Amino acid sequence: MTNTAGTGPRSLLIFDSYFATLGGNQKYICMLLVAEGPWRVSLACPGEGALPEAARRTGAGVHVVPQSPRLNRGREALSGAGAIDKILTALAILSYNIRFWRFLRRVRPDVLQCHSMRNVLMVGLAAWAAGVPLVLFIKGEMLSPLLDRLTMAMARRTIFLTGALKPARFRALFDRAPDRFPLLPLGVHFDEVDAAERRVGERPPEGVPPAPGMTTFAFAGGLIEAKGVHVLLEAFARLAQARGDCRLVLAGASDDAAYRRRCEAMVADAGLQDRVIFLGWRDDVLDVLAAADVYVLPSFSEGVPRSIVEAMALGKPTVGTDVGGVPELLSGEEYGLLVAPGDAAALAGAMARLAADPELRGRLGAAARRAARQRHGFDAHLRRLGQILDSALGS
Repeated sequence: MTNTAGTGPRSLLIFDSYFATLGGNQKYICMLLVAEGPWRVSLACPGEGALPEAARRTGAGVHVVPQSPRLNRGREALSGAGAIDKILTALAILSYNIRFWRFLRRVRPDVLQCHSMRNVLMVGLAAWAAGVPLVLFIKGEMLSPLLDRLTMAMARRTIFLTGALKPARFRALFDRAPDRFPLLPLGVHFDEVDAAERRVGERPPEGVPPAPGMTTFAFAGGLIEAKGVHVLLEAFARLAQARGDCRLVLAGASDDAAYRRRCEAMVADAGLQDRVIFLGWRDDVLDVLAAADVYVLPSFSEGVPRSIVEAMALGKPTVGTDVGGVPELLSGEEYGLLVAPGDAAALAGAMARLAADPELRGRLGAAARRAARQRHGFDAHLRRLGQILDSALGS
């Protein structure tokens, strides 16, 4: 990252409460941990899991600041089931802020970076009390006006990966202080993308055998209801009735055993076990995408999905849902096709259109590759992030 102030190395501490799994955001954090530049980056999280384990493998500093078991329950722990539960949760959040304040006074980072509203609630007061500037990344849709305003007020800078995620209700605020709300396009390592293409050219990914004459659709993400995996499986069942030359590959794990069983039952009931491949969690997602013809992301809600940008960089057209930053990523339908979330018939139609038209797949994929290479380089992303961090320190 670029330090325009020229005062020597500075320390950036990233806090993430989603430490149990490695999704797109956690992958990005690990990319920052190993990025070369004058900002020394370290990680803090409230528990042990896949993220701190991966972070330690990079050689970066990792700090575990344990949280109350009450805060281990995920989103429902912050909303609570009733008044008493909400009060207890609020007290647990306050207690964690006090604990984290003590931690900040000991490690003294120059900037604290958070990647969700939940993270800011857990450590925002601590950062304010310790005098550490807070930078917030907005990577998803902002759906809670009160909490959105509260967390943005705690942040010295609130970074949006796309203007599509800026709610119209805050337009006056954004216009009044534009420097506080900068845009930062997501960045990917093109050398890793190119390496994945070369590997797949030599040997297919494990579990994805060659299928000449077949159109391979791929999904990468958590096998959870919010990602619309059941909608994708229904759409593929419709497609499979009309075409015998398609298969579906799903790369991702699920912490919802009932939902995974539901998805597997849908495949079995449709008799598609030989055409739907559940890969589970994969470290080589880029290879899986490189081996596919089309990427599909049927989510009900999204921010700016890293998986779409990676698919674009690989020259793959995307079928995505018209939510969050997806339409802007696909520039309407210049780099893929858009459907309404939850509409299995429309999703099947879009998939059928691409399966039937290799020329369309090639045209959309080539345009997607060009756009990704022009807009989403990781080096440019780091330079811009460094400028934003410097401005947060100087304001």
